[in-house]
Amino acid sequence: MTRIRIVAVLAILALLLPLGAAAGAAPTFSDIAGLWDAADVTLLASDGVITGEPGGVFAPNAPVTRAQFAAMLQRAYGVPSPSPVPLEFKDVPLTFWGAAAVAAARQSGWMQGVGGGLFLPNAPVTRAQAVVALVNALHLPMATTDPATFTDAATIPSWAAPAVGAAVAAGLVTGYPNGTFQPQTVLSRADAAHLFVLVLKRLDTPAAPQGTYLTAYENHTDVVWQTVYNATYYAVDRMAPGGAWQQVGTTTDRVWGDYHADPSTAYMYRVRAVSAQGFSSSPGSAVAEPALTATQATWAGPYGFSVSSVLGLQGATAGGPGTPLGLGGLQLSSLAALPATVTTPSSAPTLLFSDNPETVPQPGILYQTTASGPVRLYYDHTNNTGATAHFAVLLTNQGSAPITYEVDRWLETTSGGPKAEGETVAAGLLAPLGPIIANGTLAPGQTIPLDPAEASIAIPQGAGVQGAYDVKLGGPAQVTFAMLNDTEAQHPALALTSGAISQLPDGDGAGRGTYTGAARDIAITPSAGQPEALTLADGKSDPYLTGLDATTGKTTTDYGNYGVTYRITGTPSVTTAVLAVPIGGQYYGAVGVGGKVYLAPTYVLPSDGSTGFLLAVWPAGQASEIDWVPPAASYLPLVLVTVPMP
Repeated sequence: MTRIRIVAVLAILALLLPLGAAAGAAPTFSDIAGLWDAADVTLLASDGVITGEPGGVFAPNAPVTRAQFAAMLQRAYGVPSPSPVPLEFKDVPLTFWGAAAVAAARQSGWMQGVGGGLFLPNAPVTRAQAVVALVNALHLPMATTDPATFTDAATIPSWAAPAVGAAVAAGLVTGYPNGTFQPQTVLSRADAAHLFVLVLKRLDTPAAPQGTYLTAYENHTDVVWQTVYNATYYAVDRMAPGGAWQQVGTTTDRVWGDYHADPSTAYMYRVRAVSAQGFSSSPGSAVAEPALTATQATWAGPYGFSVSSVLGLQGATAGGPGTPLGLGGLQLSSLAALPATVTTPSSAPTLLFSDNPETVPQPGILYQTTASGPVRLYYDHTNNTGATAHFAVLLTNQGSAPITYEVDRWLETTSGGPKAEGETVAAGLLAPLGPIIANGTLAPGQTIPLDPAEASIAIPQGAGVQGAYDVKLGGPAQVTFAMLNDTEAQHPALALTSGAISQLPDGDGAGRGTYTGAARDIAITPSAGQPEALTLADGKSDPYLTGLDATTGKTTTDYGNYGVTYRITGTPSVTTAVLAVPIGGQYYGAVGVGGKVYLAPTYVLPSDGSTGFLLAVWPAGQASEIDWVPPAASYLPLVLVTVPMP
């Protein structure tokens, strides 16, 4: 739409509004039945742009006077009345009701007098006069009127011809059915209604929506498009294969969701923009859902697989790992079990997990035990000591021989809340190892903080701290997880060896213990003919680690397998999408693919299993791998779904 047309729309809309009118229910006029342009009158009345005369009539044949037209123009542009009102025309005294409007129209250059110092305010306005005033008000470039445009073009006055040419060029006016323009015809109220509706239809009709595309969310298809200027709402049309277009919905948004009655039917969609006056654009380009393949069609009944499922897969695979996708109503409980072989690698570390008390009431030792070899030290606590606190992990050589140690990884975060902290740590545990952080030899009787800078990190009251170390110990060493106050944090090793900090009693029982085999290798064999599912970290099909709480001597469980690294491998016979579907609740997590780490969409709330995210697309015949760590504080389990791709 050009700038001229935009201005014209705004001006014409305001031009038709009587002083004090408001949009509402259309008044009923007793004198428009059978009127050829009754629909125009009704349309403008329904929008409050015209009102009737006393007695509930419209008076369609009554003329519009020059003073009335001047008043319309003044209200249209919000031009204030001159103060004081000048006496410009002999026949427009200051006591005349429209004196201010006439003066405003004259000073704005919209309307002129008729000569001899006269304006003729009560004379009816002609079509030529109305067009000249309108073109002046809209500042349209004057144009030559083509004699072939109207059969009576020779009767158009010379002072009006350029304006008529401009109005025709801009699409503002047309002639009568007989090809005449009739410049001297008086503009009646019915004529004005028809003229203005004709102008609105040409100028207020929105452009067709562009950029329409389809995507999937949960169990429906979303139709998405670019917004259009001057659109009040949008109408969505749908067509089934071999059928006809039918309007199926309207929305003021730029997205409309279609819940399929038949999930196996691939529909086409198009969108129309509709203005406040009800003028509809031409339809935008039609977009089609992907049709199910013959194999996919057999999944629709037993598994709830649909064209929305295909859309979700297409969008996710285009976006890459971590991209959310709608599963189109896929029934997880109906999927066949994904064949898997689970082993614990010989290199699996021992996990020391400190999460009890999860909410720490006072400084002290949270967990303490002896370990050797490769160990993962994982902690998750909230400071409830009433003051700023600090956290530290310390090593003590209680033996008579030196012990070597090597710190390969250290992660810690104290912001974002438990779920965000769990995501950060999980992502860090999946990242490739960099250079060794620290190494050395621990002399007999020596105590050191694993990272001297760790205890300097302030943890505000009420804030959480979560972190992990991957360490190789050359011999048995005592490992201590401790919450410290400001004084103890200055010399953590001295505070521990001097007995300044002591073991805290059992707290809220969130989790604590020593667990062997904190890594799992899962080799899967996806089917080439159907979707399959494997549930991870549910304590059933994927059992939780059990271990020993060194503080109490009791058996303990790592509910959720927090801190355990999963290595999922396979060589599919056909290209296969591997999806993750969290079914426990809100989920914050990460996945490692090809040496890179991708975060899961944190807004996924898939308690019904209808939404997931992409882990990877495995090419046919290629050995592939996905790495995963259950994120602390997020809701588990997570369902691994494989879908053969056509």
